Amino acid sequence: MPTCVVINTCSVRERAEEKLYTRLGELRQMRIEHGHDPIVAVAGCVAQQEGDAIVKRSAGVADVVVGTQAIRRLPMLVEAMAQDRQHRRRPASVLDLSACDDVTWPLGITRRSDPVKAYVTIIEGCNEFCSFCVVPYTRGHERMRPKADILAEVRDAVATGHHEVQLLGQIVNHYEAPDDPRCDFTGLLEAIHGVDGLERIRFASPHPRHFDERFLTAMARLPKICRHLHLPVQSGSTRVLAAMRRRYTRDRYLALVDRIRDAAAGRRAVDRHDRRLSRRDATRTSTRHCR
Repeated sequence: MPTCVVINTCSVRERAEEKLYTRLGELRQMRIEHGHDPIVAVAGCVAQQEGDAIVKRSAGVADVVVGTQAIRRLPMLVEAMAQDRQHRRRPASVLDLSACDDVTWPLGITRRSDPVKAYVTIIEGCNEFCSFCVVPYTRGHERMRPKADILAEVRDAVATGHHEVQLLGQIVNHYEAPDDPRCDFTGLLEAIHGVDGLERIRFASPHPRHFDERFLTAMARLPKICRHLHLPVQSGSTRVLAAMRRRYTRDRYLALVDRIRDAAAGRRAVDRHDRRLSRRDATRTSTRHCR
């Protein structure tokens, strides 16, 4: 039986709060029926959103409630709760919803379950405030990870056998390195592309209004960037997009799709040229060996 249960929550999932309280009820029942009483920690967006309501509604079950910006403190809070339990049967619940602009992580702390792909966060939070979205309220304003930290994590991932990285952020293409004023998202892609041993780069999710020609050119010329682009459309109606505060129109979105296709066509032409050169070189080598 586990000594600690962590429930990581997401506000955008359907009936997220109901599912959380159902799970907490199941843990309460487990304690009553089996006498097993693990430390229970609630983390993620619902924890940030509900806060003290979780402690009040699930008194005696939720021991630690930690918000999105305090997640790095979770191990310390759980350890402190375990020590308190040694002195008291049921110490008071701990609530930590404090804001934190530091989005660095100690290298090597991440546990990766995918043997091929490594997920690397580059941005936390969001500044867009779309009318339908809870993220700016639960995850806070945009905080960029230093470029040096990101590159160190990518190199560490490659060193541990991961040949692909997926860069994560609410709006990845709004990235600006806090430790290098000249480095935007395109510059970060170029730097990551130069990591030896890395074969593929993906990212999610970009915002349609933050694309520029330099980025599209980089996608076309950097072969490690996968030919895959997650481009949220949200609506095909300019009126609805305005109500959603997406700050682009239907026509602007479709024009962007055309620009992306043009860039992809240029990439395919380069790839075909490179393949022809490779076949020609292979043929010449084979001919020399035959002689």
